[in-house]
Amino acid sequence: MRAEPSCFGFTTPRTDGLFFALFPDAAAAARLATVAAQQCIRHRLGGRPIRAARFHVSLIGFGAHAGVPADLLAALKAAAASVALPSFDATFDRAMSFQGRPHPRVLCGDNAELIAFQRSLAAALAREGLGGVKPQFLPHVTLLYDERSLAEDAIEPIRWTVAEFVLVRSRRGEGRYELLARWPLRVAPAAAVEEGRYELNEPTHEIAGCAPGDRNVVGGERVAQGGPDRDRGGERGLRRKDHEIADRRRGVKRVARAR
Repeated sequence: MRAEPSCFGFTTPRTDGLFFALFPDAAAAARLATVAAQQCIRHRLGGRPIRAARFHVSLIGFGAHAGVPADLLAALKAAAASVALPSFDATFDRAMSFQGRPHPRVLCGDNAELIAFQRSLAAALAREGLGGVKPQFLPHVTLLYDERSLAEDAIEPIRWTVAEFVLVRSRRGEGRYELLARWPLRVAPAAAVEEGRYELNEPTHEIAGCAPGDRNVVGGERVAQGGPDRDRGGERGLRRKDHEIADRRRGVKRVARAR
């Protein structure tokens, strides 16, 4: 564990990591867990698969800290709140090993929209004075760590719709994540409905490991509320108008159209 000098002559351990991430829905997380187990069996790996509730795609990390710096947290929330992009699908269809000791065994895929989203988030951070994001970015989900480096495997594609992104606090040495804030993505334009358009949509899934409606749990652990900023960006979404309900009762069918 890293530590930093103190003016009092002792060190303060850097126990807290911060990063933006995408979490799969429960169905995708279950499939990821199945693939992780299959990889262990197929290749006779000694590494233990990561718990399903911890599967995620890391977008941008901000190093280790002694606690959560208030000024950094405020800047991260401001940058995230300025990102206004539509939801998209993330797909992972290849297992491979990354460099390291032990080697991460990960899933990758062709995710142009995910890469574009990460670049948009990096640009928003730069506008808040938080530049320096590395241009290299390969979206991946880590399944496990093992001493062996293996060749690439093709798998049945695992896909989920990314409806939100989150800011996570990693408690190093404790093996748990804390959800600090979340931001929903805009509904796709083709889903807009005549006379009843949504500009923002409620996330279409719960993060794996969270109880339905519990917005402050990751990996089965309740965490502190993220404050008033957690609903920034219209997390509650816009509700349908009363006359739409009346139309449905009268049997009037509305026709979806692209903007």
